[in-house]
Amino acid sequence: MLFQQYYYYINSGIHISMLAPMPPNQMQHVRKMVSRHLLSDPRFTQTTKSLDDEIEADYYFSLRKGIGKCQTPSKTQTVKATDRRQESNLVHFSLKI
Repeated sequence: MLFQQYYYYINSGIHISMLAPMPPNQMQHVRKMVSRHLLSDPRFTQTTKSLDDEIEADYYFSLRKGIGKCQTPSKTQTVKATDRRQESNLVHFSLKI
């Protein structure tokens, strides 16, 4: 159940406007690893566009996962605040899902 909540949170709970845009040079760096012949061939225009979209989607999904790991409370790792005034507050953190 925790995994389902985590997956829902990273897919639906974090809007794209809340994320840093992908640096333009990152896509250029990826394209440098692909043969120029393939990038310039008109037969692969649709495939290239599809791959560009997939790379961008993966970038934003990775950012969401990073945020989700910071926000997802773990049942096994709960730390109480040491200050008596804040004793009722619990700090939850998770290192791994």
